[in-house]
Amino acid sequence: MGEASLIPDLAAVDERLFTSAKRWFTAGLTSRYAAVGVGLLTIVSDLAPSVPFVVGLFAIAAEGCVIRSDIMKGRADRLLRIRELQDGFGWLPDVTAVADILATVPEQFETAIVGEPSNQFASQSVASPKRAFENLRESAWWTQQLALSMFKLMAAIVTLLLIGSLAFLIIATLSVVSNQSRVTVARVVAALISLISSAGLAKLTLAYYFLFEGSRNTVRRIQASRDSDELVRRIGVLYDYQNVRTVGPLIPNTLYKFKRARLNRLWALQSES
Repeated sequence: MGEASLIPDLAAVDERLFTSAKRWFTAGLTSRYAAVGVGLLTIVSDLAPSVPFVVGLFAIAAEGCVIRSDIMKGRADRLLRIRELQDGFGWLPDVTAVADILATVPEQFETAIVGEPSNQFASQSVASPKRAFENLRESAWWTQQLALSMFKLMAAIVTLLLIGSLAFLIIATLSVVSNQSRVTVARVVAALISLISSAGLAKLTLAYYFLFEGSRNTVRRIQASRDSDELVRRIGVLYDYQNVRTVGPLIPNTLYKFKRARLNRLWALQSES
């Protein structure tokens, strides 16, 4: 009891870890976009010699930010798994594992902020396997809906970039007269198209789809399970979902806040089934 009382609000710490990971990831993507944008300056002869150095700096910054994001996300995922077992089954957290995680994050992450929301599940069941799998179904359902929204958004962005680039290339090619102008247009279009691959937009879009599919599969498996099923078999569903979520991409807080009210209403209907 004494050790458990020293543990800070794990939900608040976890929320800050995920937020930090998302900020680093955003910084990494922004740096990649900036690298492509600066690369377009090669069409200006006076600036062309210095462009590779600036692009290189942005590229290094992008990789550093993404690596930092992955580290923070790994810690957040590990803490989230501990929280899920504590909230669902009522198991006391492994204080050694919690201490190891907290030792690697800034101390201010442990400080409670008045009014800061802690993510709580809707289940009213007491700590038990029943509550654990009600929580799992809720978590997977929310991830399914948010991942689907992100997949649609990213697919729309990639499609618009491709169509816009090709349209610009056709229009510009028909309107310009000099060979030098055509070369310049080709460079601009090539840079825009390379943005899709170099910034990982296509890969990120596919990752959101896999996260959606994995979460939807978890919801189906939970719905198909019964209370009489062996606990070990049902825990396998939880383990699989945690793996899907761990390797999946981060979902922006902005999207969560934008859809939270509506998904809460829909979950009230979903949870009745």
